[in-house]
Amino acid sequence: MPDWVVAKYFDPEAERHRLAIHDYQQTEIRQMRCMDNTKLVDSLKLPLKSYNDLLIAFSHMLSNGLEDYLTHFAAPFPGDWPMQFFMRQLVYNTASVSLPMVCKNIVPMIGPLHVSLNSREWVLLNFHPIFADLYSFLFGAKAKLAKKPKPWRISLLLEVIYGGWTLVRDSIMSVFSNCKDIEFLTLINLIDNYVPLVLSIYSIVFKCSNYDLYCKSLFRCWIMLMVFCRKHYDKALLVALSTLKFWDDNTHPMHQIVQQFLAAFDEYPVENFHSVVLRARTNETDTAEQIREKAKKIDACKKELHEFQSSFVPPQEIQL
Repeated sequence: MPDWVVAKYFDPEAERHRLAIHDYQQTEIRQMRCMDNTKLVDSLKLPLKSYNDLLIAFSHMLSNGLEDYLTHFAAPFPGDWPMQFFMRQLVYNTASVSLPMVCKNIVPMIGPLHVSLNSREWVLLNFHPIFADLYSFLFGAKAKLAKKPKPWRISLLLEVIYGGWTLVRDSIMSVFSNCKDIEFLTLINLIDNYVPLVLSIYSIVFKCSNYDLYCKSLFRCWIMLMVFCRKHYDKALLVALSTLKFWDDNTHPMHQIVQQFLAAFDEYPVENFHSVVLRARTNETDTAEQIREKAKKIDACKKELHEFQSSFVPPQEIQL
């Protein structure tokens, strides 16, 4: 891991935001400031867990202006594995579902936020006993780590174990550098390879638009997921790496765009807005139409929210 990446872990303000990356509600107002260039098209009640669900949503987007947009521009679609899988089926089989040929201008991409979120969870789940002992040590013997902890708690434990490791790494490696014990090597691989990888791939490497290091991090994540025998994301990352390699080898215009504006290919605004609307601003008894109206109102007044906040909260500069 490069030294400049390691140094980011000792910035208290940056660490606070890293811990809150996957806690959407806690960062609502701050992230609204970053959504000035986003626009809600519509809100539909769909699980998006099947091909037909995505086809309904996609057809609705086409009728709301996406088709006209695609006649002039390409449209990247970053998202999680189900969205990638079914979106690629739509793009590659437009004739079979009677979609316009301009849909070929859609570029499905695996979302870096979901890569980070899932890889952190998989690291903790595969080494759960270690993190359970750490959790009990930090919060008392009676504290038990859940089998599937919340994202913010996963991030906290990963930050703690890696922060402690950076303080003793040189001393330990100078003594045990030639150790061949399999348990020791497995532990070293966890805290010196997997943990910094999943902590930095999105919150530091991607947000800093370091394209070369991001590609290397994706490759390392893919190897890690192959070792963990993950069912879908091992294929998703391989497809992403293959696409990036193809663009590079063929001097495709997308290669230069992604390389220059990597941080723009992020699904976080969508995930954040979805969570803000569904969890913080709606009730369990709300109908789909009520949620839709609230979503449109929030989108329409996000500029006013930003102006209200700027009048009372001094701006903070975070260097990442």
